[in-house]
Amino acid sequence: MEAHLAGERSLPGLGLEAFWNLGSNGFKTGLDSDIRILSALVQMTALSRVTALPGSPANGDIYIVPSGAAEHANEIAIRDNGEWIYLLPKKGFVATVADENVLVWYSGAAWSTLPTGAPTPYDVGGSYNGAPTDSLVLLRYPFNRAVSFPLNMANSHAVSGVAATASAVFSLRKNGVQFATMTFAAGTALATFAGAATSFAIGDVLTIMSPSPADSTLADIGFALAGTRL
Repeated sequence: MEAHLAGERSLPGLGLEAFWNLGSNGFKTGLDSDIRILSALVQMTALSRVTALPGSPANGDIYIVPSGAAEHANEIAIRDNGEWIYLLPKKGFVATVADENVLVWYSGAAWSTLPTGAPTPYDVGGSYNGAPTDSLVLLRYPFNRAVSFPLNMANSHAVSGVAATASAVFSLRKNGVQFATMTFAAGTALATFAGAATSFAIGDVLTIMSPSPADSTLADIGFALAGTRL
């Protein structure tokens, strides 16, 4: 409300106004504003996140104005009684966006999509051109996220440009301790994986080490290890 009434104060959370003195004149305007805020924000569902609001909206339509908009950036636009009403979100507000079927939250600076219950992929890839030598470290990867790799490194892949002459077993290690293997069988250019399900915390290091002795022909290796965020 633009003008404060006798006894009025702002409440925590949504910032509703209340506690007018008994018999205060004009309290209806403030009460109407409070009810509109509650109606829009409790279990809020926005139709969309749009920079330009629709030209023919219906009363009751709610939109989130994105960060890049020239006006009312990040605000909640409510169509009520033939006009747009804009509300400033508070940090931590959560809403459903209907046309994207996602949950979003307000960080205090922008609206971002909340992760769903589905696992978030986290893949680690790399390559080595040429033929690896004995006990060569192909990869040394420090994790900046907590990540888990499944049993037998399911959905991971590795290929070579030149097939192995004999079986070549690469060691996958967590902080120097082997937890899985990546094996190129004789005459093949596709690897198979085996090993226990293993989780990496932030700061843990994944290394991939070539066999010793190295295979005489295996060369030009590429790999993609399929993990998920924790």
